[in-house]
Amino acid sequence: MTLQLPTLRSQCSQASCSLPRQASAAGTASLFSYGDWGIVNQIANYSAGNNLRNSVAYKYQDASVARTDSPPTHCKPTLTASSHRVLTYAVTGTSSNPTSVSITDPNTASTSHSPAKKVVTNFNTTGWQNGLPSSVQVLDAASNVVLRTTATTWIADDTIGTNARQV
Repeated sequence: MTLQLPTLRSQCSQASCSLPRQASAAGTASLFSYGDWGIVNQIANYSAGNNLRNSVAYKYQDASVARTDSPPTHCKPTLTASSHRVLTYAVTGTSSNPTSVSITDPNTASTSHSPAKKVVTNFNTTGWQNGLPSSVQVLDAASNVVLRTTATTWIADDTIGTNARQV
């Protein structure tokens, strides 16, 4: 599905706004809302019958305060109109140059899999591999006990990272 979005400047004059719903040929629609950073802070998807199917909202830092780095975010996906899940994102390092990123889903109500999980992605911090994932860990969100670790090894055609790929 390709959506033709009007420019944000022509549709929004205040700090927060929504563009008109963008409809597909099948009659489903998506509504994009923008916050004071000028970036999407909510996406809502509707069925052809105009019922909310799902949505996701992002909570960014207040734009009225000067920042030295990219704004961190908290995500709140809504699976249905009555079912909410809140995921917590945490960044070690800086937002623009993280050494690890973790996502915690404290709620296992939507699955039969407990305990609640936290996924931590660690990044290489030196050499041509800088910024590439080095490992992904799945942890018990309450105790931080590692349940699974997947390590990633990278090779390249030369010492500057040309044609980098996983082994």
